[in-house]
Amino acid sequence: MRILDGHNVSPGNRLDVSAGGLLVGPGGATSDSIPATLPPGSFIVNAESVRIVGVERLDRLLDGVQALTMPAQLSTSEYVVPPPVVAALGRQFFCALNTAGNVIRDGDSPDPQEHERLTIDWLDQVLAGLAELREKGVEGLSPEYRWILATHETAEDGITLSGAKP
Repeated sequence: MRILDGHNVSPGNRLDVSAGGLLVGPGGATSDSIPATLPPGSFIVNAESVRIVGVERLDRLLDGVQALTMPAQLSTSEYVVPPPVVAALGRQFFCALNTAGNVIRDGDSPDPQEHERLTIDWLDQVLAGLAELREKGVEGLSPEYRWILATHETAEDGITLSGAKP
């Protein structure tokens, strides 16, 4: 059983729960009294659901998924994005990025330099939105960046143009 012990955690000292497991500590099943740091894409199963299905089943679920591997043939200069980042941004985000590169590589862009500039601008907007999110939290995030981070609509060439739906 994976136990994440939050008994000695103070508000300034957050519990790292990135490995997953059963939280034990001060408060009750709905008190929200254990400060923790969660990786993007995390999900919290509430105490009542844990009681119903049992910690052992949830531990087996985590172990089963973490044991999965996917065979692949990779090329030099490719970039592997780990599952938590894919979960946080969505597969469609990375598919759009690959589509933009494929359009340029395959010679299907009438203006490859402009296409590259748009792709870089798009990614820079996402990075700026993530920086604002880290700095201000979700409540302080501007509407423009809320839309950029929450929407994965892409054009045929894999680029989401800035300012389309701020």
